[in-house]
Amino acid sequence: MVPPIEPIERLMIVTGLRSLISRKVEKFQRSQLTEFNELDQLVKRQVYALVNDELRPVKSGVFQYRSLLKDLAMGWDPEQVLTMIETFPVQLRPYASALVVKMKALIDTLLTKYPQTNYVTATGSINLVPADKKIFKFVQILEVLCDPLSVLNLMSDGSLLHNQADAVRMVYPSLSQAIDANLLERTVAKKAQDKSWELPERTEIGLRAWFGKGPVSPETLQKAQANVARNNDRKDQAAQTAPATSVSQSKQTGAQRAEAV
Repeated sequence: MVPPIEPIERLMIVTGLRSLISRKVEKFQRSQLTEFNELDQLVKRQVYALVNDELRPVKSGVFQYRSLLKDLAMGWDPEQVLTMIETFPVQLRPYASALVVKMKALIDTLLTKYPQTNYVTATGSINLVPADKKIFKFVQILEVLCDPLSVLNLMSDGSLLHNQADAVRMVYPSLSQAIDANLLERTVAKKAQDKSWELPERTEIGLRAWFGKGPVSPETLQKAQANVARNNDRKDQAAQTAPATSVSQSKQTGAQRAEAV
């Protein structure tokens, strides 16, 4: 049984970490309420597409992180978040206080890992955005936290990193459990349908990163591919050498024996 995604996490996902960090007050849209209610089914469909080798990496634009980092460097702005929460539908208001607490803790955690560069003035210290080299790893984490479902697309082409998987599991535990359960359910079903079925090579690498396992060595992949090829060759040879279907004489009816004569 697939566990449901917790309402607070669903609200975080559909609202978006970016809008909660930004200094711009964004209104909650009706489409986001639909996404909130249908998120469990969306995760199921995307996981099934991943296992069926039908999920393709999203070719989106470059992650625009500089303005987001500047807002994050300025710290937590509760007034901006509370103003946005006022636009939530009535049915989501009960989760508002829990969302504020969780987001405050998350932003505080991000700030402890934020590669800040400080500029000290007579009136105090100012946080500046550091050089690209120092923020590259941090941005990789921030990107999947802003869009946690993107881990499925990253799995599909084997580009998911261990630290990205760890971050999503930490911040979105019930979403991660739902992904795990759907992956298990679908892979078991596919294996039951076809014993020789295997995940595509890149997807296998992506899933290993998601589950915290090391990358598959080239030798292991070559052996696995060779085994699949041998099994396919055996099936082809068996199909070619199998005798034409005929009814044995002992099992023929009287009419069939008469026709044979």
